[in-house]
Amino acid sequence: MLTSCVSRVQLQQAETGFPRPPDGSACSGQERYVVDLMAGTIEWSSCLDSSLSEAWTTTSGQRALTPDELADFVAALNDLTVSGDEGGCGGVDKPTRTIRLFGDDADLTYNDSFYRCRKPAPHVDQIDSAFEIAHELTAQ
Repeated sequence: MLTSCVSRVQLQQAETGFPRPPDGSACSGQERYVVDLMAGTIEWSSCLDSSLSEAWTTTSGQRALTPDELADFVAALNDLTVSGDEGGCGGVDKPTRTIRLFGDDADLTYNDSFYRCRKPAPHVDQIDSAFEIAHELTAQ
């Protein structure tokens, strides 16, 4: 899925599926990570949802990645596979996630295959692995 013409990758989570954020929260589980593969940088905006009783807040930042960190992220991207429309459909208990690939003449968005019956194609499997790596790279 990842080719040499892809220069930037955006991972986006619209909101959490379940649980819902506590009252007074500034966000509802949204996450956005943008990795510039050429510059080796990551920028993010992420809803901190570490507690079910305290209000959730948004954190954001930007930093350079080490060569090993960038390699780990690229490895997670290389594990993604485009999936077909066959198979089951998940419920509403998982966040809605997408991955968007930018290149010279490309701008492709893939939806999480968990929601293949609710979101238009194309879909991708293993999207959670890419989000896990991005989350680790931005943990403060």
